[in-house]
Amino acid sequence: MINTIRYIVITLVLGLIFSPIMSVKADQIFAYSDDLSSTYNLNMGQTWAKVSSGRASTADDSASSGIASSVVANPLRAIVSARLDATDSRPSSTRIIYFVSNNNGFNWVQVDSGYTYNFETVGNELRWKAVIARDSQVVMSAYIDNIYLSYTVSDTIKVSQNNYSYSTSSTGSVFGGDTNSLVCRTLSNLGMGCGNANPAQYQRSVFDSGNTHLIL
Repeated sequence: MINTIRYIVITLVLGLIFSPIMSVKADQIFAYSDDLSSTYNLNMGQTWAKVSSGRASTADDSASSGIASSVVANPLRAIVSARLDATDSRPSSTRIIYFVSNNNGFNWVQVDSGYTYNFETVGNELRWKAVIARDSQVVMSAYIDNIYLSYTVSDTIKVSQNNYSYSTSSTGSVFGGDTNSLVCRTLSNLGMGCGNANPAQYQRSVFDSGNTHLIL
């Protein structure tokens, strides 16, 4: 009987000690995907690329075109990192440059497909952009078939007007909402346009694609 009481007491004490540790929350990872079968999740005011039959390509009369999403994720807390993976095709003399933003496109950061970017800005409105370019109009266009985004939502950083930030850090390039400017500056990175931009910093991560959902 004494041993039973002692066991119960020890169990209760250990439960009180470790319950705060067990209840600590962690950042959560979510995923979003778009097969471009419709323009529902695209910002058509900032999209000049040709979008047809689930495929985005350079406009017929252009050597480069931009495509921009609308806000694809808007959690209550801050989006602290994101990874973009794309299914695309890039024939010779073509290129596709991708960007992500966590503050509704005020700041855009160039990213490589398959890498995670840790945002320096505080925001909770996730978007993606791409520039699809070719050396001339007679060259077959590159195209995008699918976009996959995984993003991490902070458990501790709440987003409000007081901490929503718009960084002009050299880690990313600020393009605003002007896709023509975006194209110009992006091509300048390749020695084909105007302006300057600095590369982002990346780290590898594991990606779990699919429709928008929580990755456990």
